Amino acid sequence: MRTRLEAAGLQCPQSHAELTAMQDLAGRSLAEDDATQDTAAQRVSELHEERSRAVFRKQELQDELHAMRGRRSNIDRRLLRARETVLRITDLPESTLPYAAELMQVRQEHSEWTGALERVLRPLATVMLVPAAHEDAVRAAVDAAHLGTRLRYQVVPAAVEPPRPAAAPSSLLHRVEVAEGRFAPWLHAELSSRFDYACVDAPEDLAGVTRGVSRSGQVKRGARSYEKDDRRAVDDRSSWILGFDNEQKVEHYLGLLREVEQQVSRAEDALGAAERERSRAQRRREALEEVRGLQWAELDVAARRRELRQAEQEQATLLTEDGDLKAAQHRLDRAEREIRDARAASQSALKAHMQAQAQLEGIDEELARLSTEPQPEISPEIADQLAQEFARVRSERRVTHLSIDAESAKVADA
Repeated sequence: MRTRLEAAGLQCPQSHAELTAMQDLAGRSLAEDDATQDTAAQRVSELHEERSRAVFRKQELQDELHAMRGRRSNIDRRLLRARETVLRITDLPESTLPYAAELMQVRQEHSEWTGALERVLRPLATVMLVPAAHEDAVRAAVDAAHLGTRLRYQVVPAAVEPPRPAAAPSSLLHRVEVAEGRFAPWLHAELSSRFDYACVDAPEDLAGVTRGVSRSGQVKRGARSYEKDDRRAVDDRSSWILGFDNEQKVEHYLGLLREVEQQVSRAEDALGAAERERSRAQRRREALEEVRGLQWAELDVAARRRELRQAEQEQATLLTEDGDLKAAQHRLDRAEREIRDARAASQSALKAHMQAQAQLEGIDEELARLSTEPQPEISPEIADQLAQEFARVRSERRVTHLSIDAESAKVADA
């Protein structure tokens, strides 16, 4: 009991009065522990959920990293799978059907505007570009397949009008770079006609432009039409899709993964500490419940020591040379020796019996064999002499099971 009390953080009472005081404390503490235990259980449950969320997020990031390392695009995986389906049906190479986002990126010197420009260009960035020569094949493939997501594609003609000049030096057109290739003329024309947005530093500057965007991502798309999509933070790189490659996005996800791994570790440490505290509280509660039913005699160490000393003295008395226990020990030792000797004699007799039994079986087998062999012709006189001699020998030593047992006993006694 002392050990259990100490394990629960309680001092073992040294007197009847201390035990009574502890029992009173136990009653009050148990009443308070009900609410405390509920709070501890709720905390453990919350930490389990927190850890589960962090582990799930970690797996999501690992899956996304694995997918990004196998490609160069920043486009959402669902759109990439939709394009793969179309490519498989049409047997066209991937470079033939790019997404606009894969052919545009914010210039390095204007990287602080990336989040805001991502919002402006999102309607164009997620469009799959289709050369006019492949319009029929792509249209048939899209119609025949279940793509699992929303796909928008734009047929790009072979010849397009030249782009319009930017309306102002602050225009988005000066801050976005377009990849060289067959789609570049169309993209430049599209950007100049639909996305000539002024990039302003303050929201009040939007009043002076027809179309513009603030650094925080508020977009003005017409004279009186504004939009700010804050479902994701403007600087959340995980939602960005512009870019000729995904190296920066991979680095961003690696950073997110490191943060989440730390969250998982902290959640596991906190959960372990909470569970240990709950276990400690449970042990304390069990000890307190046991304290309430204790009697002082169960904890009276001094009384137990006196009883032990008395028992030791009685044992010493019994073990003296003239004590009853000593004499009984001698008798026990002698009886055990006699039992061992008797067992050894019994084993010897059994062995002799088995040997004699084997000899008798050998004789019986020989007699049986001889009885089957043809007997030679002898004269009556010789036969009579043999019968008389056999009878004499038989009367002197008759071999039976009884005589074998007797002989075995003699051997055992020898």
